[in-house]
Amino acid sequence: VGEFSVPVIPGQLHYRLGLEQGADNGVVLSEDSLTVGDFSGQQYALSGLVLGSRETNLTWRPEPGDTVWLNPLGRYRRATEMELYYEVYGTPAGATLRTEVQVRKRGGGAFLGLFRSGKPAIRLAFQDQSEGPATRFHRTVSLERLSEGHYTLEVQVADASGEVRQNREEFEVRD
Repeated sequence: VGEFSVPVIPGQLHYRLGLEQGADNGVVLSEDSLTVGDFSGQQYALSGLVLGSRETNLTWRPEPGDTVWLNPLGRYRRATEMELYYEVYGTPAGATLRTEVQVRKRGGGAFLGLFRSGKPAIRLAFQDQSEGPATRFHRTVSLERLSEGHYTLEVQVADASGEVRQNREEFEVRD
């Protein structure tokens, strides 16, 4: 696992990634896209979600003394606790942030199982205070109540004025 930084401007970006190891070994991946938010701290924003597990033993250190657990495969055992990491930007220090985390099983809905079911399998709520331009959050989510299948984890964060930012990430549970 490695990391490199590329300066970009906020907005919808399209990219193609090429990796090389030595003169004779490399790969060029197919084109992909992503939406880059304004994470300068000047605007209210929610980062992408990082889902991880201590069992994978892969980490990222966003700042000294801070550890974020990674799980690049997105597969978890029910007995595992999922480690969730996200950042909130652009709120004044001391401002109230209300967070809701929901996990829903994919499929099982009305049209060909494409739509999510009504009731979340897991629902957690938190109230915290902002640390200023960038606030980092670590949450642990027990998966023991989930059955095997594909799930979507959604995080919604409301600032003191009630304005909401949300993001979601998919994962799979196996026994």
